Amino acid sequence: KTMKKVALCLHGYFNNRADPHSGMNGYGYICETVLDREDCDVDVFFHSWEPDKEKQLCEFYQPKDFVCELQKDFLPVMEKEGVDESYFNHGFNRAASKFAACKIPSTLSFLFSRRRSLGLCSGGEYDVVITARFDLGQRDRYQKRKYHVSTMDFDPNLDMKYLYSSMWDQLNAGFADQWFFSSWENMSKLAMAYDYAFDAFKPGSDYEKAVTEGWFDSQPIDNMSSADQRQFSNEMLKDISERSVELMKYPLWQCINNHLYYKWFLREIGLYDKSRFV
Repeated sequence: KTMKKVALCLHGYFNNRADPHSGMNGYGYICETVLDREDCDVDVFFHSWEPDKEKQLCEFYQPKDFVCELQKDFLPVMEKEGVDESYFNHGFNRAASKFAACKIPSTLSFLFSRRRSLGLCSGGEYDVVITARFDLGQRDRYQKRKYHVSTMDFDPNLDMKYLYSSMWDQLNAGFADQWFFSSWENMSKLAMAYDYAFDAFKPGSDYEKAVTEGWFDSQPIDNMSSADQRQFSNEMLKDISERSVELMKYPLWQCINNHLYYKWFLREIGLYDKSRFV
C-alpha cells in the first residue's frame, strides 16, 4: 500500500458543550486515528472560533494553514437572506424542549466553520480530504449503543469516488455529520452546505416541503417516541423496490435539524447516491 497524502480539516470549537476535556481527548483520538498513521502523510488545516486557543491549537496540530476568529453573528446575514427562525418555531416552544440547542445560527456557525477549514486546503494535491470537529471521537464514544457516530473508522485505501460518513441506525432521518472523508472533488461540494442552507431555511423552500410533506427514504413514525422501531429501518440501504412507499411527514419545527438538512443537501448536490457508511 502506498503512502496517502491526506488533508485533515478541523473546525468549530475545541470543546463541546457536554465535556470540558473533549478537545484534549479529541486531540489524542485524532493522533491515534489519523496523525500517527504510518501509511499517511497528513497536512492539517483548521478554522477555530476561539482566538485565545490559537497558540495551543498550533502547538498541537502544526497546521499548514489556519484561521482563528471570534464567533461570527449570523443574525444579520439571516435577516438579509430572508431567514427567520420564528417561522419554524410557530406553535412549538423550542426553548422548553430537548431541541433547545437546535437553532439556525448554530447550524450556520457549524457549516461556515467547516466550509472555511475546507477552503484553506484547496485540496487538489490530496488523495483524501477529511472534515471533522476538534472533539472527534468523544460525543458518544463510551455510550452503550449499536453505532458510535463520533468515532471514525478511517481507511485511506477506500475508493474515494464515494463519500464516507458514520454508520448509524437513523439514516431515515438523516446523516451523522460529525465527520466525512472523500476525494477533494466530493469534499469541495460538501463545503457548499453553508451556502445552500439559506435557501433551505426560507419559508416554503423545497427542503421544507420535503421534510413536512414526505421525507424521502423514510417510514412514518411517532415523532416524539424514541422507541418506535420504524425509525431504525435505514430505508436508503435497501433495494429501491423494498423501500417504504409511505413516508414520514415531520412537523415544521423539525426542519431545524442538521441531520435532516445534510440528507437533503447531499441529494441536491449529487452525493446522496455516492454515500457510503463505515
